[in-house]
Amino acid sequence: MKNICIIQARLGSDRLPGKVMQPIGDGKSIVEMAYARLCAARYIDKVVVAIPEGEKDDELAAFLDSKNIPYLRGSEDDVLGRFCTALGDEEWDNVIRATSDNPFVSTYIADAMVLSHVLSGSDYTSAGDAIIGTSVEVAKVDKLRELNKRTDLQGYHREHVTFYFREHPETYHLNTMPVATCKGLKGKIRLTVDTVQDYEVACAVYAAIGRPDLDIPDVLALYAERPDIFLGNKDVVQKVR
Repeated sequence: MKNICIIQARLGSDRLPGKVMQPIGDGKSIVEMAYARLCAARYIDKVVVAIPEGEKDDELAAFLDSKNIPYLRGSEDDVLGRFCTALGDEEWDNVIRATSDNPFVSTYIADAMVLSHVLSGSDYTSAGDAIIGTSVEVAKVDKLRELNKRTDLQGYHREHVTFYFREHPETYHLNTMPVATCKGLKGKIRLTVDTVQDYEVACAVYAAIGRPDLDIPDVLALYAERPDIFLGNKDVVQKVR
């Protein structure tokens, strides 16, 4: 069983341009933290960043080169196509979709999701109850490649990669993995970085815990002791991914 993780990244952002290169803790950028955490997952064999072609993201390409982070380039708007370009010709069983604005993506959750996906024989797996910014998505590579060949997809299907799976449960075997430790906290803790408020909270969380390998248990312990740290972005509305 071979599993590849693809982290989608770009410099353009409506609410916080260039966010993926911003430092969070110990000088590490958001995209570096996401990459390192997913590389640490036991059931992920390879991690690569997928970025758009074009001058707008040349700075990001140079940054990734300087950090020895592997990346591939593809269409800016057709993110589904960019994913399939990143898959290349190599044979993979499953693809883990991650985004570069999640510096605290959970290694534990990623591994658990891959296991749940494989054991359930699903085409697509998402996480229920996970804190925003800590989970990934898992899909069978053959299903993703088939999806990319469809000629009836809308623009948003190509932009958001996995929407078509979720819209067609009659066609695909969908799996939602519960994250029991996070139940009830999805609307109270937000760990993705999409706005200035998100960035400030992320920096505060890292400063309070102080370890690059922090994960869900550390976040929950901090929330129990210092819930005020998480209030700064409580009113930020989550954009569709």
